[in-house]
Amino acid sequence: MQNRTNTPKKIIYLDQGAISNITKVLDPDFPRREQLLEKQQVWLELYKKLDRLRRLQLIVCPQSYFHLIESMISPEISFESLQYVYSYLSNGCNFDDPTAILDTQIQGHFIDYLSGHPERDRVIPVSMVTSGHLPDEWQDRFRAVVFDQLDPNTVANTKALREKQYKNIERAFALWRQEREACLLAVNEQVHSLGREMIEAYFSYFTKWLAYSLGLEQPNSPLDLFPPPSTILFTALFQILEGHGTSDIMEQLSKIHEYFQSLHIRRVPFINLSSMLFAAIARRAPDMKSPPNIGTTTDVMMIAALLPYCHAMFVDNPMRGHLIDQPLSDEVARFGTRIFSFNSMADFLANLDEIEAGASEQHLACVTMTYGEERLEPFVDLIVQWRRREREK
Repeated sequence: MQNRTNTPKKIIYLDQGAISNITKVLDPDFPRREQLLEKQQVWLELYKKLDRLRRLQLIVCPQSYFHLIESMISPEISFESLQYVYSYLSNGCNFDDPTAILDTQIQGHFIDYLSGHPERDRVIPVSMVTSGHLPDEWQDRFRAVVFDQLDPNTVANTKALREKQYKNIERAFALWRQEREACLLAVNEQVHSLGREMIEAYFSYFTKWLAYSLGLEQPNSPLDLFPPPSTILFTALFQILEGHGTSDIMEQLSKIHEYFQSLHIRRVPFINLSSMLFAAIARRAPDMKSPPNIGTTTDVMMIAALLPYCHAMFVDNPMRGHLIDQPLSDEVARFGTRIFSFNSMADFLANLDEIEAGASEQHLACVTMTYGEERLEPFVDLIVQWRRREREK
C-alpha cells in the first residue's frame, strides 16, 4: 500500500536475541514463559511499543538472512514461531543477503574510485539493499506469510559453518591475547586479503568451467556449475571498467587488483566496519578470560552489512560495547545509527517513544482514518492466533 503521508519510516533492526526473547514472551507453549515474564517483563513492553509504531506506519523492522540462519539452529524455540514473529514485524521488508549488500557497496565505490573520487562516501538508498515490500510502504490490512521450509541438510551445513567460524575465532583469540599490536595489523590485513581471495575464487571457477566445457573434467555435482559470489561481482566490475574505457581483460584484472590493495577500499562500509569490529575484539582480548561467543562472526557480519541503513540497531551487550567505544563510535556516527542493547533497554524504549511523539498530527490522523483506531492496539495474541489457524486448516 502506498505511503499516504510521505513520512519516511524509521528502520529498526532487532538482532536474534531480541527476536528470541519477544517470541518467548508471546508463546504460551514456551516452558519458561511465566518465569521470563516475571523477571523480564520488559520484552513484552518492547514488543507492544514496536507493534504500535509498526501499526502507526512509523517504523519497520526488516527481516534478514541472519534471522533465518539463526532461527534454523535455535535450541529453545520452534523455527516456525521465530519466523512468524520476525516476518510479522518486518511487514514483508527483507534486507538483502550480506554478499549482495557488499557487492552493491563495492560497485558504487569502484565507480567513484575510477572517477577519481575514492574519498567519496556514496549514499546507497535502503531500497537498493532490500527486497519484498519497500521500507516506507504502508502495510496491507491482510498479509499472507510464506514460511521458509526447514531443510535438515541446510541446518547441518549452517551448524558446521558456525563451528568452523568459531574455531577460527578461538585460534585468533589465542594470538590476540599474546600479541596485541601484531594481531591488530593482521586484522587490518584482512581488508586487503579480501581482494586476493576474490580474485583467486574467480580464477578457480573460470579454470574449472573451462575444464568442464572441454570435457577434461566432470563436475562432482550440479552445484559445481554454479559460480561463486565473487564471479557475479567481477562480472559487474568488468562492465563498469568497460564503461570507463578499459576493455582488455588483463588491464581490467590489474585495475581490480590495484583497487582491492589500495587503502581506499576501507571506504566500503561493510569492509571497514567488519575490520574495525574484529580489531576492537582483538584489542580487548588480553583482558578477556574466554573467547567471544559462538555467534561472534555472525554478529560482526550482520552489523557490518546492515548498520549503515538503520535508524537504530538492537544488538547484544558486548557488540554494543565495541560500537560505542572509540574509534568505532566515530565510524557509527557517520551513519547516524543509534546502538542499543539489553543494558540500555530504557534508552531504547525512550527512543521508540520519541518516534511516536515526533509524528505529525496529519500522519496520525491519516493512519487512523485508513485503518481505524481499534487496529492500532498491539497484537499480543500473535502466536496464539497463528497456532489456532494452523490447527483449523
